[in-house]
Amino acid sequence: MSGRQTQVFLQQKFKPPQPRVRLTQRQNLLKAFNDKQHYQLTSVVAPAGFGKSTLMGQFVNAMTLRSCACVWLALDPSDNEANRFFHLLCHALVDSNLAQPSFINRAQHFSATEDTDRFLAEVVKVISSCDNHIYWFVDDFHYISDPAVISFFDQLMRYCPDNFSLVLASRIQPPLEVGLLMAQGQMLSIDSAQLKFDLVEARTLFGDVIPKDTLEGLYSKTEGWIVAMQLMQMWLQQSPQHSMQTLGTQNIEILNRYFSEQIFERFSPELQEFVIHTSLLDRFNPTLANHVCEAGGAEEFIKQLEPFRALVIPIDFESSTYRYHHLFGDFLQQKLLAKVGEQICNQLRCKAARFYAEHDYLAEAVSQCIRAGEMDLAVELISDAGGWEMIMTRGIGLVESLLAQFDETSLVKYPCLGLMQAYLCMKLGRVVKAEEYFNLATVRFNEITADHEITQVTERDFIVIGLLVDIYLDKHVSADVLDLIDSRLNTLDEGDHLGKGVLLACQSLILNQIARFSQAESMAIACEQEMQLANCWVGLNYALLHHGQSLAYRGHLQQALEQFERAAALAEEHYGKDNGLQAMSWCLAADIHYQRNELDKAQQMLNKGLGVLESRDCWHDIYAVSFRLALNLALASNDKVAAEALLTRIAEVASNRHLNRLSLLCGVLEAKTNQHFGGKLMTDKPISGLAIDLNELKQDSNWLVLSDYLELKAKDALARNAGAEAQRLATKLHAHGSKIERQSDLAKALAIEAIVLEQRGEAEKAREPLNRMLETCALEGYIRVFIDAPNGMTPLLKQNSAAVREYPQFADLLETVEQGTQVNPGFGLSELGLSHRESQIAPLLARGLSNKQISQHLGISDNTVKFHLKNLFSKLKVATRAEAVSVLHPYL
Repeated sequence: MSGRQTQVFLQQKFKPPQPRVRLTQRQNLLKAFNDKQHYQLTSVVAPAGFGKSTLMGQFVNAMTLRSCACVWLALDPSDNEANRFFHLLCHALVDSNLAQPSFINRAQHFSATEDTDRFLAEVVKVISSCDNHIYWFVDDFHYISDPAVISFFDQLMRYCPDNFSLVLASRIQPPLEVGLLMAQGQMLSIDSAQLKFDLVEARTLFGDVIPKDTLEGLYSKTEGWIVAMQLMQMWLQQSPQHSMQTLGTQNIEILNRYFSEQIFERFSPELQEFVIHTSLLDRFNPTLANHVCEAGGAEEFIKQLEPFRALVIPIDFESSTYRYHHLFGDFLQQKLLAKVGEQICNQLRCKAARFYAEHDYLAEAVSQCIRAGEMDLAVELISDAGGWEMIMTRGIGLVESLLAQFDETSLVKYPCLGLMQAYLCMKLGRVVKAEEYFNLATVRFNEITADHEITQVTERDFIVIGLLVDIYLDKHVSADVLDLIDSRLNTLDEGDHLGKGVLLACQSLILNQIARFSQAESMAIACEQEMQLANCWVGLNYALLHHGQSLAYRGHLQQALEQFERAAALAEEHYGKDNGLQAMSWCLAADIHYQRNELDKAQQMLNKGLGVLESRDCWHDIYAVSFRLALNLALASNDKVAAEALLTRIAEVASNRHLNRLSLLCGVLEAKTNQHFGGKLMTDKPISGLAIDLNELKQDSNWLVLSDYLELKAKDALARNAGAEAQRLATKLHAHGSKIERQSDLAKALAIEAIVLEQRGEAEKAREPLNRMLETCALEGYIRVFIDAPNGMTPLLKQNSAAVREYPQFADLLETVEQGTQVNPGFGLSELGLSHRESQIAPLLARGLSNKQISQHLGISDNTVKFHLKNLFSKLKVATRAEAVSVLHPYL
């Protein structure tokens, strides 16, 4: 089906059943449910045939009259998988106008194994935003046993807002944690005994059609079982001459006799064939029924079933889609099995599976194949739908749902599934596991091709996934692989836009890794074109990120920011909020805001994205920029605790994901942290036992680590008054920046050169590199490079204030740099591990200012001052202001 057709097909699950037979209003049960109190949980539990769905429909009508918002979700066996269930829930919320359509896109890219908590938070947010009380009705909950779904409901009951109530109908007691709800009087339980008709309700159902004594006898035989009484009422309408006394006394016997004698055997042979063949379908419409029966006339057959609407149930308002009552469906399936045997039954399921697949309803297709035991067909249909490419074109959720239907043996047996599982693991951040699945799939693929057997994957698929695995594990970081990709590109079909797009994305990524940024930009642009032709928005997102990185690394900050913002907007438009692609966009954009000294905005965006990156697909380049930025922000605030915690996180990610270059960067960042807080540098001893190999740093792939290393060493030389050494390091940094076209490295090198000359007393000569630095930074708004420069930048700017004022964008530069360097006071207060605000408050406290005076001085509230003073006293291990001043004095 098309996307619209699929949504229409799904909508059948979001509408209460429409009664087409005479119903009895369950006044006593409605009164209990429609009490003044909104129960948090109502469970309606009884075997099939007790009118649970009908009662729930009456509940919906009652709550609608009370201006409550009602959400309906009818389940079937194929819904017992977390990703599919969450997807259905999103559709139901949107169908009820409680959530925006983007919520559906979001569900496609949620992973049930990784994102349940985040999804729960999104659902609670939707509920909380509704002004009315919300009732969520879930019919046939007995089909659910998936632990992730059960856990979701338990947490939903624990954290849901007061305006939310859940109503479950099930054949068995739902396996939820309800003890606390029962103790608090927040749960209403309705069981089979309460659901049975009493004599008054039975009289309402039958009216005056039968005498009182006959009714009482009938009631005794059926024991108030609703479906049996409804069927007998239908029987009387159709055959008033028959006596009820001929029926047996056991409910199941009553039903079987009724189904056989009064319904099935009265059908024409053609209608009998129709109903038994369609009984294998969870739901059907005329088109699907005609396909399975290999004949026309489904609409006419459905018309003939009109008198039996209690058994052949329309599940949409238009009466275009139907399902059989569970009991009647079971009866028909037994008839079909007895007539044609299991083999023909399985063939019919396969026929239905092909129909579902052809109409783009893959989950149902695979479910039918697996129930038929036809695993080969299931894999074939998945392959025809795109295999691993579906992760890029249709989302993580669908692929995870499909793979969840197979056991581990099948994942290894079928290379198509193995590649899907490998790529899924990459997307979920389990890169080592991804490599394991890829290697197993490779072995199996080689076995199959050696035996000349048919396989659903090609060498092209293994080339692409293998390349991605190596990139995610940071293996391909040399120029050699670029020639390999070029050769592979030439082997692809002209119309294979997705394959070309993925390989071009890999090329762009690798070119960024080895500092060939201009070439990376060209490949990213070509990738964008291919991904658009392939209609692959995920691939386009990656291309935009690679493009933005190639610009940001060279210092084209505004253009890069526009690419990252475009990528973030595209991710939200197609995949909803807070996914991995959007997180990457946020973190990369945050680094640009940091370089422009927009620290609050940088911190805000980084906070939104960094945690997501640690649990989802990501590679070295993104981690390097993001973690480096996080540490810079911690150092800018003099937050030693945060800096130490970050170093631990970086080391863990590098170890867990086997990212050797990230480990190397971590060593340099640790040295930077030690330098900032007054520790020793790596010239004196290795950091955490990690010896820095200069030859390794000179590799093209370590250009970022080399930049930070040279800057760090130069700062250390200046601090030791080793001007000549600092100058040599600045020259190396400048040459490095020129080679890779990196403006920030050039600016840093010029800053060091100017400060060295100023310290030598050569003020006139210092103006030349300073002017070049100003010119380099003015174009794109670099500010932070002045603040993070070695000590000596502030007086240098003051002495050359006229040159600074020539650039309008630097009108407030001197004041900004002075404020920034005050936040970073060298080896004074920073040794105490104070935060940015605590470092501002400390000298004011030492001057004897009151809380009110401090608040006025800093432009913050009295309560904020009290809050920071409390934290300051805790860090200083003091109890009074006098004790605090005594401790602070040596550091001020």
